[in-house]
Amino acid sequence: MVDCVDILRSITKSCGDNVGGVNKRVWITQLQQIERYTYDSLGYVNSITTKEVGTTNYGYELKKVISKKGSHSGNVEAIENVNVDVFKHTAILKAYATTPEQRDSLVSLYGASKVVVFFETDNGEIEIYGLENGLYATALTGNTGEQMQDDTAFTFTLSGLQTSLPKYFLYGGSLATSIAYLDNIGLTPIYEIESFASGTSTIDFTNNGGDDWTVDFYINPTSLQVPSGVTVDSIDYTVSIWKLGVETNLDSQIVTTDASYNSVGNGAGVYASFVHYNLSDGSEFQVYRLDKVDGAGNVLISLELKGIIVNSVNGLTMNVTANVTQTGASYDVLWVGLPSGTQVGTGTTASVTLSSSSTQLAFTLDVDSAITTDMTDPFGALATISIN
Repeated sequence: MVDCVDILRSITKSCGDNVGGVNKRVWITQLQQIERYTYDSLGYVNSITTKEVGTTNYGYELKKVISKKGSHSGNVEAIENVNVDVFKHTAILKAYATTPEQRDSLVSLYGASKVVVFFETDNGEIEIYGLENGLYATALTGNTGEQMQDDTAFTFTLSGLQTSLPKYFLYGGSLATSIAYLDNIGLTPIYEIESFASGTSTIDFTNNGGDDWTVDFYINPTSLQVPSGVTVDSIDYTVSIWKLGVETNLDSQIVTTDASYNSVGNGAGVYASFVHYNLSDGSEFQVYRLDKVDGAGNVLISLELKGIIVNSVNGLTMNVTANVTQTGASYDVLWVGLPSGTQVGTGTTASVTLSSSSTQLAFTLDVDSAITTDMTDPFGALATISIN
């Protein structure tokens, strides 16, 4: 049996003064909007993660109520119970509503369930009321006042039964860092693109006279956008020719130097040439080229997908540019998130928003029967992304 009296002997007043009262600032949320919270080794709640609002990639914000200093208050009452002792948390909040929108917000708060309140106390601490089971509004009062100095605030009373005293919240070791943390909940993306590996390069396709072609691949990309210290380890390339939906693989190798392939006498069709750049951190990017030729040494359509240029990143949104050259055709650029294959944008330069499960971003071209009569496989240039 636990010796409750012995436990009480360890509770001592700190050397400084313990100041009563609540400062002018409180934050409000609901239990159903909280995904999780954690404790530090001393028992302080030190993190709060709110659930995503729809599919916005942003969590719920805490609603801040600022009133006059000392207007808010909280109290706790222990209630004996047959099974377990419980504690009634009561939060009394004052709010000024001077617009119709603000008054609508007060009505919403009054009807809300499982409310959680964070009090900034005059003792330089933040206490959490209702974190276990939430609080429910039990009263709402307001008046116009009779004299100029009369209080015209609306007063909320919220209460609920919990199994423990109000928790303390502390982030970063100080009141200032704790306030900044609560103020910023929901203002930053839940998922963010932590890093990406992208680049541009050229695959050359040269006619040597008649039905004789040389395809050149280069170990050094034209441009490289990768995390610091990441380098190209090797390239693996493939050259094939497509005729009426049938692919014939001509060459496929992994090399650490420039490489070439000479194709002679393979006739009319669509040459598909692509190369993966294998990077030292295990990621990759890919460039692609399609060349539709006749059997006499003429290129009818040439599509060079030279890679992806990343202009900016914010959360799961990337602003990107397709480095693409088209000869004999003008197809629309389509952006696709992988592995889902979901189209996420169009246009040579686009802002695309990826899902949190995406591992790569690719662009392709919306080709027609001039290509698809022969080549039927998907194709494109791609970059690798890492989402945290």
